[in-house]
Amino acid sequence: MTTPQAGEAQGSDAGPGYWIDPARFEELKRSMEVLLVTRRCSTCSEETPDISSPPPVDEQIAHILECCASDESFILPGMPLQEIVFRMILAAGNNPLTVGQLHHQLTEQWATPGNLMNVTPEGLHRVLENDDYYGFRRQDLS
Repeated sequence: MTTPQAGEAQGSDAGPGYWIDPARFEELKRSMEVLLVTRRCSTCSEETPDISSPPPVDEQIAHILECCASDESFILPGMPLQEIVFRMILAAGNNPLTVGQLHHQLTEQWATPGNLMNVTPEGLHRVLENDDYYGFRRQDLS
């Protein structure tokens, strides 16, 4: 899903949700299609489509949700913070997730003794608001 609707956020945390907006990629003069192709799991990377003519965004998000999101190589604790958040949102079908939901997943699921996720919800909010690479976009969920 690439155009979230209000109320589709996972869980019940209040506040705005963040999703990956294809229009933001256009503003940044980047290709979301190519970025998605390069983010497939290790199982799919052998079958990765040609990046010169990648599949449409909706098709790729559906593929990631169906296959890659459940592959243990899709998100690894040692990845950079923004990369993990990008993949967490993709694994949620690109439905908006609140800062609280993202923070909880980061600290409970992806933090390890060797890779502590020492980020506050406020710090994560700043990361999302100041993104100029992954296409994060705020959406009020009221």
